[in-house]
Amino acid sequence: MRSAWIKIALMKTARLVTTCTAAAVMVLCALAAAAEADARAVHGRTLIASLPSVVRGPSTVQATHTNQPAGVGGTQSPAAQPPSQATTQPGTANGPQTKTQATATIVRDVYVFGHEDPADTDRSSAAIDDIIIVKVDGLASLVNQSRCVDDDNRTLANCIERPLALFIDGREMTGIAPEAVDVNAGTLHFHLHRSGGNNEAWADLLGAPPLGSGFFLRPSKISVGLQEGSPVSTAVRSFLLVRIDKGWFVAGFIAIGVLVFSLIRLARRSDLLRAAGPPPVAENGQPLPKAYSLARFQMAFWFLVVVSAYCLIWLITGASDTISGSVLALIGIGSGTALGAAVVDVSKNQPAPPSKGFLKDILSDANGVCFHRFQMFVWTLVLGVMFVSSVYYDLSMPEFSATLLGLQGISAGTYLGFKIPEKQG
Repeated sequence: MRSAWIKIALMKTARLVTTCTAAAVMVLCALAAAAEADARAVHGRTLIASLPSVVRGPSTVQATHTNQPAGVGGTQSPAAQPPSQATTQPGTANGPQTKTQATATIVRDVYVFGHEDPADTDRSSAAIDDIIIVKVDGLASLVNQSRCVDDDNRTLANCIERPLALFIDGREMTGIAPEAVDVNAGTLHFHLHRSGGNNEAWADLLGAPPLGSGFFLRPSKISVGLQEGSPVSTAVRSFLLVRIDKGWFVAGFIAIGVLVFSLIRLARRSDLLRAAGPPPVAENGQPLPKAYSLARFQMAFWFLVVVSAYCLIWLITGASDTISGSVLALIGIGSGTALGAAVVDVSKNQPAPPSKGFLKDILSDANGVCFHRFQMFVWTLVLGVMFVSSVYYDLSMPEFSATLLGLQGISAGTYLGFKIPEKQG
């Protein structure tokens, strides 16, 4: 009887232990689930707090810190401050910190080095080889972007360092890097110079000057930015780039005019551009002026065009290395043609033909107008127009193709070939 009671007691005890154990397990599971939910909530609030205020918005910042008491660690809750005055930073052991927003990066002023006075009339115009100073608000932030660090000097992930660059009218001036950077003063010093990397940009900016007020000066927008990037906003939209100095232009124009006048005068009064050989004699025994030579005209034509173009490019860009291979080829063809024509004329041992007028002399022989002369004359003028156009628009002497130069050479050779059997008069 006693053993039966003992068995019953043991069974009830086992059931009670089993029930209590199950209940304990259920309570532990509930506590673990609650702890995991709290951890996820805290992690989510931390991520939101770490995002910039521009991304999460003012309402998110306020919701993140609603349950934090004001004045924790001796600081005021950012939720109580206007969003435009403070941005939330990740909390520390003493509570969240506040930081004033960085100044927007914008170009405020540009002036020529040595002309800092706002009343100076020469401060807002610069030419190639001048040094300009660009004043930038928020320059420190732009420099940090260039170095791939944030405003707290922490390295940015997946960032490539890029140097600062100058932008004129939205175009990056390759090869022009700041020579001095003053973050405290917010200034950058740039030396405007010409190089192989920015020749095209300078040609687009300074080439094809319009007649009128924009012939000497070009209003331009000046900005800065990162290399191979976009320029920052700028308030400088009418900085004047000097295409060509007025004084030097007038002096060069007068010099070229004197050269052309002298050449024409000498051509009329001497044998400078006339055919080789003894002068013709009239019936009364008086000497007559010799006919003009097409080959010598071609040589003089390329001489004037190349000298004028060289001086103009030098006055605008300061470049002295603008003579191209095509220019040498054209001068060589003209000189070789003139030399060959002189040899042919002298070898005939006859007086030179008398002059009948400039155009008739260079386009005709004793039998009238000749096509081989006309062909050489036309191709010379066509290449001359193309040459002048390239200098005007691109500020560079053209590079003619080998085919085009060969065509000019064939025209010159044809002229010499037909000149051998020509009659002198």
